[in-house]
Amino acid sequence: MYQVRVKFEDQIANWSAPEDYSKVAIHLAGLPNTPLPVPGITEFLTGQGYALLQPHYPGTHDSAGVFDPYATHVIVPAWMSALERGLVIDLGKSEKLEAKEDVSLLSSHSYGTYVGMRALREGAMVDKAVFFCTSFAYGKLGRQFGQIDDKSSSARYVRDAFPLTFRTERQDAIEEFYVEHSHDDLHMAPAEGVTDCFVVSPGADETSDPKVSQSGALNFLRSHAERFSVGGNLIAEGAGHAVASMLNEQVRSELAKWLNTEGVR
Repeated sequence: MYQVRVKFEDQIANWSAPEDYSKVAIHLAGLPNTPLPVPGITEFLTGQGYALLQPHYPGTHDSAGVFDPYATHVIVPAWMSALERGLVIDLGKSEKLEAKEDVSLLSSHSYGTYVGMRALREGAMVDKAVFFCTSFAYGKLGRQFGQIDDKSSSARYVRDAFPLTFRTERQDAIEEFYVEHSHDDLHMAPAEGVTDCFVVSPGADETSDPKVSQSGALNFLRSHAERFSVGGNLIAEGAGHAVASMLNEQVRSELAKWLNTEGVR
């Protein structure tokens, strides 16, 4: 597997690819995250034949700008377009990265599921999307997606323990996002095509109710059948919050089958 940092304008991402990949995916991490490829999902998706791009969100790690938890979704169509147009630079080789295919899969975890779904709701199009620890909204709206605490301690931890990693314009931005609201009414912008979705919930995550998480995500997807179909859903029994924990044998098997079945466009 080939791993390198890549660059688009002043933004940085990790690029992990098998030598002979046939598909391209983007994975959106939760908070906090590391600047390295996410364990578990990287090995799984590259093993399924995907080249995988994992962005450093604006204003985090090595990407320039300010981290605004409400606006991170704009990077999804930006990176998709940059890959498709050949504008991404492979920093290992100091040359343009020639992606063999357009982005066909969006993978996301926790906070990343908000980012990914927001991008899709704003019109980004991919064949398939998988959501781990679904939170399509936070604050009061987040309860319908299984949140069972107010996230205040988690938000303060991200703010206080990683002040240079998550560089916000306002000190209270992350806590406001998680605890009060994500400034979003889950609106749906017009777009053409249907994205096939798979929802995975952890069975032993103290911060969420897996049954409510599943029902909330599935109800939302099914209420927008013009944009989404449901290709599968699982509760990863005994799994904690991390993606690697959720990728147990059953989840890997079912996801592999789904990834190798054509979705609906």
